Amino acid sequence: MTGPGGMVRARRPDRTRRPDGGVGGGARVSGAEREPSAQAVPPTPPVPRVRLTERGPLLIDGPVELLLPDGTTLSCDRPVVAVCTCRRSRRYPLCDTSHRRRGRPRPEQP
Repeated sequence: MTGPGGMVRARRPDRTRRPDGGVGGGARVSGAEREPSAQAVPPTPPVPRVRLTERGPLLIDGPVELLLPDGTTLSCDRPVVAVCTCRRSRRYPLCDTSHRRRGRPRPEQP
């Protein structure tokens, strides 16, 4: 196409309509700014990892909440929580390393 004075003008690309009624081009909407769809599924919490240690506590990747037998909840925000398995801890259900000092009885062998 030629414009006034015989200059060549570049053609603009055809503008397309967006679903929101606007005309093509313009700013893009990032994922954080988009409205959530009705079918959006909430993210699932990570699966906690529990490690059994020989002659020691259970090691649970935290933070965790421990539900005690009497119904109270103990919140632990540490990265790893040590839960006593020898029942000798003065801080039961949390481990205080009492199992190291007193030793654990070995199972009887037939």
